[in-house]
Amino acid sequence: MLSRVAESLYWMTRYLERAENTARLINSTTQVLLDLPRGAHFGWDVLIHVVGVDDQVRERGIALDEASIMEFLIGDEKNPSSILSSIHFAR
Repeated sequence: MLSRVAESLYWMTRYLERAENTARLINSTTQVLLDLPRGAHFGWDVLIHVVGVDDQVRERGIALDEASIMEFLIGDEKNPSSILSSIHFAR
């Protein structure tokens, strides 16, 4: 196998792994929300800290509500860690 092909396969796998891990974190966070008792507080900022993109969120002024964070982590093309960007880079 050529080293160029091996390197391409390596990076493709890394990007797909990042997309899968982000999807799993979002799914786990959603499951936690379903199991919380009434009155319990849960902040979506925790998910941003786990993924490690809290600086980007602050710089771009993204709200820390569920819809904004989901859009940022799933479909934001300007976020290199989003699922959409990771799949794009893998291609």
